Amino acid sequence: SARQQLALFAAWYQAEWNQKIDYGIAHFSVHKLPANQIETRGAIDAWVEDFGSATLEFKSHWQTANFLFFDNPAQYSLYRDFGLEDRVKTIEYEIMPQMHPDWTNGNVLEPIDNQYYGGGAAAAHLLARAVLFHDNPTDLFAIYNGYKGTKVTQQWYTMYFYGSAGPVLLGMERAQAPVVEAPISTILVNNASYDAVTKKTTIKYTCRTTETGTFRTRQINGQWDEDSLQCTAGKSGTFVF
Repeated sequence: SARQQLALFAAWYQAEWNQKIDYGIAHFSVHKLPANQIETRGAIDAWVEDFGSATLEFKSHWQTANFLFFDNPAQYSLYRDFGLEDRVKTIEYEIMPQMHPDWTNGNVLEPIDNQYYGGGAAAAHLLARAVLFHDNPTDLFAIYNGYKGTKVTQQWYTMYFYGSAGPVLLGMERAQAPVVEAPISTILVNNASYDAVTKKTTIKYTCRTTETGTFRTRQINGQWDEDSLQCTAGKSGTFVF
C-alpha cells in the first residue's frame, strides 16, 4: 500500500520533471512535445516500458479523469492528506468543463476517444464531486439521470453498468455526510449510517484486537480531528460523530 501511495503521489509531479528535462511524450500524439506544451496540471498518464512515461492530453475526456476512479473512494483520502486536493479541484471544475462542455450529454461523441460522454470517466467525475468536494447530491443525481436514454447507454461501459453505478450512487448518497475513517486493522465495521436530520454518523463495530486505534473525522470542508479508541478483542462498541 505504501509503494502504491508513493507511486500515485509521484505521478502528479512526474510531468513537471519531464518538462524540466525537455522530454515529454503525449499519450495520444505519441511524439515528443515542446516543453511548453507538456501538460503539468495533472498527473502523467502512466509509466510505460517504451519511453518512460506518457503525459496527459486533456483534449481526451478520459484523460481528465486520470487517477480518478469511480470505485476507489479511499484514494481521495490520499489526495486530502498529501496536498493534492486543490489540483484535483482545478481539473474538475475548471479544466475539464472548459475542454469538454458537453460532458453531461450522452449523445455527444468525443472524437479523441471515439466514445460518447457519460461512461467511466464521467462516473469518476461524479464520484470525485461527491466524496471529495461534497457537491449537492440532488444536482449530481440529476446529471446521472440525464444520461438515461442517450447513446452512451447502448455501450457496455455505460454509467448504468452495475460495476460503476453502485459506487457512484453510494458516493452521491454520502456527499453531504462528514468524513469518518475507521481503523479497520483494529476493528470490524458491522454497520455505518448517517442521519441527515441529526447530522450524525454512527459506526457499530467489533474489536479485532486488543490495542488503541484512532478514528479520523472531518466535517465538510473542515479540519481533520482524531478520537482514540481503546479496543478489547471480541468486544463490540459504537462510535458517533
